[in-house]
Amino acid sequence: MISPLYRNLYRFSSNVIAAKTYAKFQEKYSAHLDAFKKKAGEHQKAAETIKRSTQKVYKHPFNDMHHKPYYSAIQTLQAYV
Repeated sequence: MISPLYRNLYRFSSNVIAAKTYAKFQEKYSAHLDAFKKKAGEHQKAAETIKRSTQKVYKHPFNDMHHKPYYSAIQTLQAYV
């Protein structure tokens, strides 16, 4: 049987080790989180720049009344009849 004194010492030492481990984890986690936020911000700025440069509406070169880009079957028949 384990004596209560030894059990309390074991709990105390494991709590101290757990606290140190958690402190190291928290430090590394916050450093990685800050780096991720910085990288995400840079990507967002780049995406906004690209989005601004491509905001023009695409105009198909043959999109007018006489040359529609997508014919239906009826329009195709009307063209050849």
